[in-house]
Amino acid sequence: MNGACERLVLGTAQFGLDYGISNAQGRVSEADAAIVLNRGVELGVRWVDTAAEYGGAESALRAPLSRHCELQVISKLAPLSSLRPLGGDVIAAVHAGIRQSVARLGRQPIDVLLVHRAADLWSSDADAIAEALDGARELGLVRRIGFSAYDREEIDRAVQAFRPEVVQVPASVYDQTLTQGPIQELAAEGVEVHARSVYLQGLILLEPDRLSGMFRPLAAHQDRFHSNCRAAGMTPQQACVAFALQVPGIARIVVGTTTASEVEQACGAAEGGAGSVDWMSFGINDTRIRDPRRWPDRARL
Repeated sequence: MNGACERLVLGTAQFGLDYGISNAQGRVSEADAAIVLNRGVELGVRWVDTAAEYGGAESALRAPLSRHCELQVISKLAPLSSLRPLGGDVIAAVHAGIRQSVARLGRQPIDVLLVHRAADLWSSDADAIAEALDGARELGLVRRIGFSAYDREEIDRAVQAFRPEVVQVPASVYDQTLTQGPIQELAAEGVEVHARSVYLQGLILLEPDRLSGMFRPLAAHQDRFHSNCRAAGMTPQQACVAFALQVPGIARIVVGTTTASEVEQACGAAEGGAGSVDWMSFGINDTRIRDPRRWPDRARL
């Protein structure tokens, strides 16, 4: 088993949605999803990441998970607003949502369950959500709990609701806002930190001349990054994976893949090490670029 590949988590948003700014083929078929997961397991990958909000992704994982009991599953709870009718019981709604994910995945317990919408954890229902998550663990529906966050403010507010065991945050060569301080602080508290958006939903991998619309001003920056990667003997994908893996405090990184070849490339990137790229010089301050919530709907998740 490849030790470097063990730190990779296969993202599956593209198994249920037409996801990713650089994904030209659209949603991955269930047959192709199974091929992707089979190759990942062969290479030593032991984690998959999904969510109730990722269309049919959980259902697409059911058959492959039945064949690969060694795969551990991270899923995310749907936003509370979609789980319960107005005035409904919060704890019952959360447990019902988790049981639906269990049924779609065919896996109980779910290894890690994250609150997908961090803002639910500072709503008026925050205490009930925390109680529901603790209860789900006691009922054997989930093993560990945590949340997904976008920025420092979300982390700071969410940890007031409950003590997370796993937190998922964005970290990429372009978005380094959490890589010096917040991630290390979480890890020091015993939280397992997973990095997502390491390719910034594929944006960083695009050739500079393919950037258009709101991303056109990024072309010169992107060209400089790609040129530095070539000079270091790395592909942009290798550089993105290497950057995230070398950040202190990051335990695992989520990588979106649509083909077996992309899984192989991600594992190869994980093996390759950090190289000699000047990471710090490629961080971007413009939140319109580094925060997918500000992108057009077609590109955003």
